[in-house]
Amino acid sequence: MKNIEREFQPIATAVLAGKNVLSDVESQAVTNLWHLWKERFTLKHAPQCALQPQALLPNEQPLTQEKREHLESNGYVFFDGGAMPGPQAAGFRVMMKLGPWLSRQAPMSWNILRSEDLEFLVPDTFGEYRIVPIAPNCCLTTDVPSDSRLDRSKVRQINELALAQSKEYVFARELRACF
Repeated sequence: MKNIEREFQPIATAVLAGKNVLSDVESQAVTNLWHLWKERFTLKHAPQCALQPQALLPNEQPLTQEKREHLESNGYVFFDGGAMPGPQAAGFRVMMKLGPWLSRQAPMSWNILRSEDLEFLVPDTFGEYRIVPIAPNCCLTTDVPSDSRLDRSKVRQINELALAQSKEYVFARELRACF
């Protein structure tokens, strides 16, 4: 998951610096991030129990918090007390699901949308809609032509969609600037 986020970050930085068109490789990185965002939302609303293997060493010593954090920060999956902790199990399940699924997906072409007047809301989920907000005045989508300067009505439509799709929250730098 860190790799997906790492691949996306320079794309977001370039878009914010003025880039207007994404390459196929960049679009694939955005697609991966969008799917990861969707899966994380799904897992948050369907908490995962710990994974317990059939057999572990009988004299296993519990890991200290420091050892757990060190392993996690280096990308390791671990068992503690005979089980893989729930949050780690969730991450493991996301990657087990996303890896093969992403390799079979047809590429999506992502476009850059900018607003000069209103700002975009960021919901906890856009559901199945392919929208990735990256700044108050910029988002990526597959449904609108690239480098579109959106008028107020189009930004309002996207923000209304954000409100309709969100389950727990939306946020913005300045809510008054979104409508």
